[in-house]
Amino acid sequence: MILDESVRLCLLNDFYGSLLTENQQKVLDSYLNYNLQLTEISQNIGITRQAVLDTIKKASNKLENYEKKLGMLKKYLAQKDLAESFGDNINKKQLSKILDVWKE
Repeated sequence: MILDESVRLCLLNDFYGSLLTENQQKVLDSYLNYNLQLTEISQNIGITRQAVLDTIKKASNKLENYEKKLGMLKKYLAQKDLAESFGDNINKKQLSKILDVWKE
């Protein structure tokens, strides 16, 4: 499954966002969940527009690094694809395969 960059960043934030600093969380939340422009975020938080952009880049890099080390998003997407391939009537054997994704 290929994800749009913004969707990927949202999912990474869902998985690892609590590992970011409070300021990074605030900026990313404003950017991703409230769809605010950089200028709006800078005015709300009281930092420059460039600082907002730098914070988003730094936080995004941190999230990507967490994903490289932990791979939770990759496993989640593999599990989701597998579950969707089985359809609505999943038997115990199929369910076991879905859950085994997290053991890898």
